[in-house]
Amino acid sequence: MEIKNHVDKKKYRELFTNFSNLLKDYIEISMKAIGADPDFRPTITGIFKTLEKLQANFLALRP
Repeated sequence: MEIKNHVDKKKYRELFTNFSNLLKDYIEISMKAIGADPDFRPTITGIFKTLEKLQANFLALRP
């Protein structure tokens, strides 16, 4: 119950560490997806489109 209150009432969200190997774009979409206000969260379709774009960009950089 304490964790639920921490997230629901205090709007706590786990942060990414500074030494995370994730690219900034992945961290950004992750943080948007767990936002406290559901009205500002991306739709699942929006998340998939963003991930597809990120994957395409990654694959374009490969030799």
